[in-house]
Amino acid sequence: MENPFMRVSQIVILLIVAILYVLTTPIAGTYYLVSRFKAIQRLKKEIANLNYIDVAKCHKTKSITTLWKLYGLDEMRYATEHKLDVLDQWIQVLYAESVATNINVHEIYDNISNSQHNANRSYYLNDPSAVHFHFVPPFQSLLSRLEKSLPLIFE
Repeated sequence: MENPFMRVSQIVILLIVAILYVLTTPIAGTYYLVSRFKAIQRLKKEIANLNYIDVAKCHKTKSITTLWKLYGLDEMRYATEHKLDVLDQWIQVLYAESVATNINVHEIYDNISNSQHNANRSYYLNDPSAVHFHFVPPFQSLLSRLEKSLPLIFE
């Protein structure tokens, strides 16, 4: 037979757990709603800042580079893969299908990155006579290359 003390202690523990559950559920729900509200407010503020166009920033040349400088993803906040995906989507939307299908931004970026790495390979292999080259970031080189190969967005 079961010990009556064990049975009573199990019931007491079950009641304590049930009471704690009932008391903490509204707190957790309220915390979720408040954090969700704050996140929505932060996004609304960020969207409002994006919708503001500073006339001084408007360039006469409407190229992919100037568009990226105005509305592109921040260099430090986003991974290169995300920036490449956004840039690829922009090209698909802004340019004709015949132009957009011939451009693979991921491949161009990889080629630029590899060529920069290969240029400095001997330096990184500790060759004492090796020259060290300094390059602009590969993404910036990609934008420059696209600007030369793509037509202006609005003429």
